[in-house]
Amino acid sequence: MTMSVSPASYHASVPSVAQFTALLDELLQLVPGVALVVAASADGITRAASSNLRRENGDPLGAAASGMVGMISGIAGHLNAGATHHVLVELDEGFIVIKKPTEHALLLVLASHTTNMDQLFFELERLGESAGQILDPGARVFS
Repeated sequence: MTMSVSPASYHASVPSVAQFTALLDELLQLVPGVALVVAASADGITRAASSNLRRENGDPLGAAASGMVGMISGIAGHLNAGATHHVLVELDEGFIVIKKPTEHALLLVLASHTTNMDQLFFELERLGESAGQILDPGARVFS
C-alpha cells in the first residue's frame, strides 16, 4: 500500500522562514554570548539568519560554512575518522561553531569566549530538529 501526502499538508508541518528566524533569534536570548546564527542547507544556501544579520552578510556565511564542513569532511575521510558533526574554530574574539544537525542542514554560530559551550551545543541540537525540516532540499519553503 502506498501512502501519499498532499503538498498542502506536508508544507503545513514545515516551519516557515519567518518562524525559523524567530527560533534563531530565540537562541540569541537563550545562550548568553551568542552574537549571530545562520541556518543553511548543506550545499551552502542560506535559508534563514538571526534578525541582527543583514541578508547580504548571511549568504556568504552559509556558503563558507558549507565549504568548511566539506573541507573537514574530506580530511576526516582521508583519516578514516567518520562523519563530521560539528566544526569549532577559536578566534581572538570568540568562537565560530558550525553544527551539522542533519545530512542536509548547517547551523553557523558566532559566540563569545564567555559562552557556555555545553548550553550552546544542547540548544543547537534542539534547534537542529527544526532545522532539518526547513533545510532539507525536498522541503524548502520560500516566502
